[in-house]
Amino acid sequence: MSENLIKVAVIMSAYNGEKYIREQIDSILGQKNVDVELFIRDDGSTDSTAEIISGYAGKNNNVFFWNRDNIINLGIRDSFLTLLKEVCDKHTDINYFAFADQDDVWKQDKLSAAVRLMREQNSDKAKPMLYYSNKTFVDAELHLIQEEQIKHYGDFYDILWPSLAYGCTMVMNRPLVKLAVSEIPTQYRSIHDAWVYRLAILCGATVVFDPSSYILYRQHGDNICGKDASTLVRKKSILNVFSRSRYMRQDQVREYVRLHEKDISPENRKYVEWVMNYHKSFSAWWNLAFCPLAKKRGAALYCVWVTKLILRKI
Repeated sequence: MSENLIKVAVIMSAYNGEKYIREQIDSILGQKNVDVELFIRDDGSTDSTAEIISGYAGKNNNVFFWNRDNIINLGIRDSFLTLLKEVCDKHTDINYFAFADQDDVWKQDKLSAAVRLMREQNSDKAKPMLYYSNKTFVDAELHLIQEEQIKHYGDFYDILWPSLAYGCTMVMNRPLVKLAVSEIPTQYRSIHDAWVYRLAILCGATVVFDPSSYILYRQHGDNICGKDASTLVRKKSILNVFSRSRYMRQDQVREYVRLHEKDISPENRKYVEWVMNYHKSFSAWWNLAFCPLAKKRGAALYCVWVTKLILRKI
């Protein structure tokens, strides 16, 4: 690779992915205008996934089978975050990191478009930064299902709703990665990408949303996550408002505070206090319920929001 190209570490956790992983690896290795290094961790596959990874690692000096001799199951969150931490710690020359699922197909300019937008907005190289984008939902044979149209807000209230920032579209700079893996969550109920996105919001990172899509997001019935092609993830809360655990989001925010209290941005500290105390303080409940950040999400979601607060479902 040319020395002038930006190096990007692609982090993939694989599990029983023999059917599609070759196509995904090929699309990652086919990225244009970036220097890709692909790190793959097998999370305990029982099919031929490990053999496929070994084959690519043997033929490509930029593909690394990270745990070839220690294939154990950690689960999707810990598999991704553990690998991300090890790559960040051991490859200090890499400043951009991307998550990859095992069964999608990337367009050739996926990483270069992300890096370009991030560099355009990177006035402070020491500040954490996260990029994510829309996706193109396709079926198992890559036939179009629908184009995603995310409504991006990027404010604190994104922490309190289902995350629309999917790991397969994310690119992170080194300061954000170092922050995200400095403490691996142990009491957090979500997966790796939601952890990173909410941490980015909480710490005041620069979040770059790209409305374009550079990924064919395959839906094939065996997805570990992302089975529902609906782009209206937040509106699904209307259906499950009564099934949510009480204080679920509060518990998640408490975990962020436990691990990263010093990193919370000054503008977000008041919101954190509201979330932590809304169940015992009427003023905190009132502020959380009638904050303009909640109202700007529209009447339907705002009604759901107030209902969830009344039922202590955040």
